[in-house]
Amino acid sequence: MDWFCAGDLCHDALRHVIVGRAAVAVPAQVPGYSVAPAADGRWSVIAPGAGAEGLLVRGVSEAEFARLECYLAVHGPKPGTVIPAGGGAARS
Repeated sequence: MDWFCAGDLCHDALRHVIVGRAAVAVPAQVPGYSVAPAADGRWSVIAPGAGAEGLLVRGVSEAEFARLECYLAVHGPKPGTVIPAGGGAARS
């Protein structure tokens, strides 16, 4: 599966530690959302807005996805459509 990330997980080294490998990632945007600081300001969250810039991580396994979700403890809105930078097919 493909997975959108923003904020800290756009850093290759951190993503590598969590995923367990150097995953392929391409610049992407999520229309209708933006990246903003969390309430306590220690990390970034995806919230409604003009457009979230981040990375689309390609080929994430179920186990890798579980580790990513655990790291983020996601409780906010789930982005819908991701548009890779430079064109290409939109992915949901």
